[in-house]
Amino acid sequence: MEEQWKKENMELWNSKEMREAYGRDNYRVTDLKTGTNRCYVFFSSNGLYYPNTVSEFEKVILQENRYDWEHIAESRELQNCADKMIFVRDVYKQWYINGINQCCENVDALIELLSDLTYGYDIVTVGCSSGGYAAVLAGIKLGAKKIYSFSGQFTIENEVDDYYWLTKYRKSPKRAKYYKLFPLLEENRSIPIYYFYPAKCGQDVEQYNTVKSMDHVYEYAFNCSAHADTVKGRDFPEVLTKTDQELRQLHQRYKGRLIDKEAFLLS
Repeated sequence: MEEQWKKENMELWNSKEMREAYGRDNYRVTDLKTGTNRCYVFFSSNGLYYPNTVSEFEKVILQENRYDWEHIAESRELQNCADKMIFVRDVYKQWYINGINQCCENVDALIELLSDLTYGYDIVTVGCSSGGYAAVLAGIKLGAKKIYSFSGQFTIENEVDDYYWLTKYRKSPKRAKYYKLFPLLEENRSIPIYYFYPAKCGQDVEQYNTVKSMDHVYEYAFNCSAHADTVKGRDFPEVLTKTDQELRQLHQRYKGRLIDKEAFLLS
């Protein structure tokens, strides 16, 4: 099984389809001009396409041009709340270690690009899993007003041996410096991070335990066992448009309790 997984990945990464995709921008900007001065930056996850075959990649990335969060962002609540939306994806699905395209080929270059695109806006970053990791990293570097992470990682050191590009760059001072986000988290406690995770999923609990002592990380523990299984799709627009006061009140309501996702926003 592992050899088959590696074979599929190498076939994809060496394909003309991947070269074509990496030559594209791999970000999309939507200007809504609502006057709110708020810019949402949505980061796609490693679940953007699956399986990791050339045919699936061609369909999802080259033909459908898919980004995570684009359907949720079509909601009236978000459309009325945002002045600008930016959607970002990592076609290699390696925690943005290769940036997003040929001109923006590492995390620092991605941050520089996003800094230009979000200049003058109140920034909100959003992501799930590897997208949540990127939302925390970019949100801190960009000085966001708030960060939403749904099952995002705060460290990817335990993923290194299982992912080719993470392994390749593990000794690179420029790229591996973000494998652990704790230094950034410690230095930037003024930005609230709203962290939603399934409390019966071992890998997510492990990630939460690394930041549970930080008072600027507000956790929402869901009574779920699958990675990234938290907020229901119907509830995302309301969650993503709540004020900090409302989010902290929600945090206090559920503190020390497991959340039933069906009733999350109903009580």
